[in-house]
Amino acid sequence: MTWITLLIVALPLAAAANALLLASTLAHRSLVHRQPSGLYASAFLLVAAGAVVVITLDHSGLLGGTQIAPLAEGILTLASGPLLVMFLSRLLGLRHFGPVLMTPLILFLVAALVSPAWTLDAFTVERLVLVQMGYTAYAAVLALGVRPAGRRTEAARRMALATISAMGLVHIGQLVRMAWPGLEAISNIVPLIGAACFMAAAAFVYSGARSLGPVTDPAPAPSPALEAVARALDDRLVRQGLLRDPALTLAQVAEELGATPAEISRAVLAVRGASFPEYLQRLRVEEAKRLLHEPAEQRTSMEAIGLLSGFGSRSAFYAAFRSHTGLTPSAFRGREVQKTCPNTQYGQDS
Repeated sequence: MTWITLLIVALPLAAAANALLLASTLAHRSLVHRQPSGLYASAFLLVAAGAVVVITLDHSGLLGGTQIAPLAEGILTLASGPLLVMFLSRLLGLRHFGPVLMTPLILFLVAALVSPAWTLDAFTVERLVLVQMGYTAYAAVLALGVRPAGRRTEAARRMALATISAMGLVHIGQLVRMAWPGLEAISNIVPLIGAACFMAAAAFVYSGARSLGPVTDPAPAPSPALEAVARALDDRLVRQGLLRDPALTLAQVAEELGATPAEISRAVLAVRGASFPEYLQRLRVEEAKRLLHEPAEQRTSMEAIGLLSGFGSRSAFYAAFRSHTGLTPSAFRGREVQKTCPNTQYGQDS
C-alpha cells in the first residue's frame, strides 16, 4: 500500500472518528438539556460517519468483498435521509412524521432479511442514493420556507442550510462517481468529501461552542421576575397598542417599561419561548387575525389590516401571516366568513 493510498484511507477514518466525538458531545449536551434536536443531530452524525467508514474500508479491500459492506452501506444511506429531515425539523421548530420518513429504510431491512442477494440486485447503490437525494431536497424546501424573525431562529436556519450544503457536496461526489464508475482516481471521492465536511463541522463547532446553542441549549427558565416583565410587556404591546407601530424597536419598548433591552429579551425568551422580534411578529399576526374575524372590518382592505396590526408593508404582512397560519390573509378572511354564515344552499331548516 503506497503512502497516497494510505492517506486516502486514513483521512476519512480520522475524520469519521472526529465526527463520532462530535456526535457524543451533542448527545451528552442534548440529554442534559433534554433537547431532541441534538439527539437527532447526533444520530445523523453517527450514521454519516458509519457510512464513510464502511465505504472507505470496502474500497480499500479490508472487508473482503462480502455482502456485509453493500448491505451496511444501503442501510446507512437510507437512514441518513430521514435523520437529516428529523434533525432539521426539530431544529427549525417544524413538524415531522418519523414513521413515514423511515418507510424506505424499513422496506430495505425487510427485504434484506428475506433475501439479501435479491435486495442487492433490486436496491442498487445508485437507486438508494437517489432516495437519499430526495430527502435532502425535502430538507432544503423546509429550511428555505422558514422565515427567521430573531437571532436564535436565524442561527438555526444558518445551521440547517450549512448541513444541507454539506449533503449537497456529498451528492455531487456521488453523481461524479456514478457518471464514471470505472475511474479509479475518483473511487474514494465520496468518503473524502464526507471527511472534509466532518472536519469543517468540527472546526466550526469547537472554535465556538456557542454555535451549538440552537441544537442543544434550551431557552432560559422562567422566573417570577421574568414573568412580571413579560406581563408588563403584553400590557404595553397589546392592550395599549404599542405593537401597531411598525418602527417599534426593542430599545423603545425597554424605555417604556423602565427595563434594559437584555431584560426584555430574557423575559420573552423564557416566558414566551421566542426572541423579541419573533414574539412581536406573533402578536401582530394574532391582531391581524382578530381584525379579519371582526364583522365590522370586512370591508377594510388587506393593506389597512396589515398597517393596523403593525406591519410596515403588504409583503411583510403576507409573509408573516402565511408563515404563522399557512394561509394568506384573504384566504383566512374567506374561511372565517364561511364559519359565521349559515349554509343556505337548501333554504331554511324546516
